[in-house]
Amino acid sequence: MIEVKIQKQIPEFNIDVDFKINEKFVSIFGKSGSGKTTILRCIAGLETPDKGQIKFKNEIWFSSKENINLPTQKRNIGFVFQQPTLFPNMTVEENIKFAMKEEDKNFFEKLVSIAKIENLLYRYPQKLSGGEKQKVSVIRAIARKPDILLLDEPFTALDFETKFEIWEEIKVLSKELDFYTILVSHDIFEVVKFINQVFYLQNGNIMKKGKPLEILPTDVYLRL
Repeated sequence: MIEVKIQKQIPEFNIDVDFKINEKFVSIFGKSGSGKTTILRCIAGLETPDKGQIKFKNEIWFSSKENINLPTQKRNIGFVFQQPTLFPNMTVEENIKFAMKEEDKNFFEKLVSIAKIENLLYRYPQKLSGGEKQKVSVIRAIARKPDILLLDEPFTALDFETKFEIWEEIKVLSKELDFYTILVSHDIFEVVKFINQVFYLQNGNIMKKGKPLEILPTDVYLRL
């Protein structure tokens, strides 16, 4: 279980959220500028809340009361940004292996096989399409064997077929490695198709939470 109870003042408003994650595929959903990415970055340790606590299972990652703030490298997370952040001077193979905590040939080959990127291994990022770059970014994040995979709107510029393909790979690997996935999104179609539990965010506050069918407009489903 992941527990997030934090407050953070940003220029537009005060983020004040209190939620628990007990599903494997979760979305923090809302319009652009609602505070989604800031919450994700706080979970990752890339930003520091003003107050509160972040806890993964029995490990406290952040506590203002106990003066605990684990650095990002000590939180076992994988983070995928909206824009691919591959090392330009490394091939796809080198990018993925760089993220691995220890050399594991069998695990590397499994990742490559599931993602179907055998033909990309010796290419450099500048020779990849946008979809290929994001696929490699996701696989590199999972190569760390994270407890939590954090996705900051990484599929925004991709067509639905590519989104679906990458998400199917995430599902297979999540079952294999037993990690949670938190997707920040303002795309209702992504959430409907891929997510089990939604936290609907507005101006830094969670207005609704539940399964997509319970909290999102039903007419959207009729068009899918």
